[in-house]
Amino acid sequence: MLNSAPPAPKKLSRRVRAWLLAAGGVLVAVVLAVAAAGSGSGSGGTGSDSARPGAAATGTAATAEAAAPAGTLTESDSPGASPGAAPVSSAPGAAEPTETRAPLVAPLPVPAPAVGGSGLEVLPLVEQEVGLPASAELPDLLENTAPADATATGRLVAGLPAVIRPVPDSVVTSSAVKVTGSTVIVSLAAETSVVVAEVLAHYVKAFGAVGLGGTPAAASDGTTVQTFYRGGDSVTVTVGVATAGATPYTLRGFFSTGN
Repeated sequence: MLNSAPPAPKKLSRRVRAWLLAAGGVLVAVVLAVAAAGSGSGSGGTGSDSARPGAAATGTAATAEAAAPAGTLTESDSPGASPGAAPVSSAPGAAEPTETRAPLVAPLPVPAPAVGGSGLEVLPLVEQEVGLPASAELPDLLENTAPADATATGRLVAGLPAVIRPVPDSVVTSSAVKVTGSTVIVSLAAETSVVVAEVLAHYVKAFGAVGLGGTPAAASDGTTVQTFYRGGDSVTVTVGVATAGATPYTLRGFFSTGN
């Protein structure tokens, strides 16, 4: 038909345009090289291409475009590229450099130099006590190691060790001291108004203060017996059944003179 519009020209692909630009650059470079050779031979080197900045720039750009392989974007093909910008490569597999950070490691403390110049600080040793602290020295259970034999009624006899004493508010019935070889045997008999448990509790506390440890109390035939020991010394407490509000008890001790 006469009124039909002519077909629109087909747009060249990017690769074709790149090849055309490369071919044009090579052609321009050849022309410039021929012109430079002719000018140099005629004028003896004056007015050469090296004196023309534009020529050198054009030849370099053309050579770079010619050397670019297929599939590489040049500055003319890159959208939004400004003149003079470096060519951008779109080759696959090109990885951008990543920033590598060093691990955070706390610095080691630097020891202070010693006075002697050894370079290391040596701390003094600290002595520490091991075990239980030393207990207070226990008193002697037998003050007089050579007492005279004696017996008394209604009172405490002379030479009786200080540890052998009646319960407070007691009535002393009798007391005695007898020496047999290297052993001093003492005895005390008394009555009190307190019950059996209170008598034993009194001597557990009094004897424990001087290091005499007690065994469990045992009851038999109406009496309760508890024995206390310290080394080779011992004291036995015997408490009877209360009668008319009075609780009878006796202390019998064996103490070594150490001879």
